[in-house]
Amino acid sequence: MAINEAKNYYKNRLAFLAEQKSSGINPYPHEFPAGRISILEFKDRYDKELNHDDRLDVEVSLAGRIMTKRTISSKLIFYDLHDVGGETQIMANASISNLEETEFMNFHQSVKRGDIAGVTGFPGKSKKGLMCIIPTRFVVLSPCLHVFPLAKKMESWAPGKPRHPDQYTLNDQETRYGKRFLDMIVNVDVRKIFEIRARVISFIKRFLDKKGFLEVETPVMNANHSIGAARPFVVTNNNLKTLFMRISLELHLKQLLVRGYERVFEIGKQFRCENIDMTHHLKFTTCEFYMSYADYNTLITMNDDMLSECLDKDKKPMKIDFTPPFRVMKKVIACCRAFLWDGCAASSGSLAWDFKG
Repeated sequence: MAINEAKNYYKNRLAFLAEQKSSGINPYPHEFPAGRISILEFKDRYDKELNHDDRLDVEVSLAGRIMTKRTISSKLIFYDLHDVGGETQIMANASISNLEETEFMNFHQSVKRGDIAGVTGFPGKSKKGLMCIIPTRFVVLSPCLHVFPLAKKMESWAPGKPRHPDQYTLNDQETRYGKRFLDMIVNVDVRKIFEIRARVISFIKRFLDKKGFLEVETPVMNANHSIGAARPFVVTNNNLKTLFMRISLELHLKQLLVRGYERVFEIGKQFRCENIDMTHHLKFTTCEFYMSYADYNTLITMNDDMLSECLDKDKKPMKIDFTPPFRVMKKVIACCRAFLWDGCAASSGSLAWDFKG
């Protein structure tokens, strides 16, 4: 859509909201019925009880974002409603709605893609056998003021499957990274990755907690440059005192070991004033843990156990066996094998180099 058309759309939506307010209608209701259930729970609870073109006389409430709208006639409109756990159809039928026919037509003409809506009605199935809710009450909770991308139907992604960013609804990389909120709304794969990241971080915390580690928070800004060769960000406070953003978690965690804590860890942000590319960012998150009375052999065992337990092997078979212990190799030998250097051979702990060509 052209820029001028997008601007006109935005102005028209603002004018519509102003008209609602002048009529005494609040376009942003403060709440929706407390009995609302998730779409995932809605499907689990009623899907098996329904046949094609059928409905139950049970009233339920759902809420989420409208991703698509299909107008069959002035009296029958289908919507795709998404929440954080799933999606379902809304089959808005004038004969079942609590609105008069003219009110029904006017109201649904004002409902747009991207609006957050709440519906109360009956569980049902369409003639094609698709699960849906047939609403008696339909409320727009938060109107979308901008043109909302028309979401594409894609195969559901799961860890281990290849991703296809070029097929995303929003596939311009600059727009995706600049507007992550929009990226996560229309590209479901991206939202799943964020959720997996959160679960991995929660697992690491639980794992270290069971091992007796204490989670701490160390200063992000320091008066002195922390250890390391990376270039720090320099900031100035109101008293014109120079401070440095940390480039590592290491220093303060080691000071806690000196203080007497035997096992500490932190998952936190680091900041480095350096170049940016696809694998380097000005700020990033790391996990560092330190423990007394242990060496690298102890850490090898801990990492094996952490990775093995983190993978949910019970749900789907894994192509790679992650049962510990993993094979331990010297770094140079591993590099030789990875780059297929034919002349590199190892024997009895020593490395012999005989490059050909």
